[in-house]
Amino acid sequence: MKSILIADGNECVAEMLAYVFFRHDWTAIQYSDGKRAAGELWGSAHYDVVLVCYPFDGIDVGDSALPSWSA
Repeated sequence: MKSILIADGNECVAEMLAYVFFRHDWTAIQYSDGKRAAGELWGSAHYDVVLVCYPFDGIDVGDSALPSWSA
């Protein structure tokens, strides 16, 4: 089974997306709080897909809590 983390500041949108993926046999975890979503990504859980709405309430683009990805 595939897994997805959905992070959207609009709780209704996050729930709707989670429901759609759940109906297609995905494990869907949703967050409407940016700090909680970032904390989950820093944890040991593995996700096949991460879907993040931008801009996201609670997370600033320059926020040092987010990892900086480099090529």
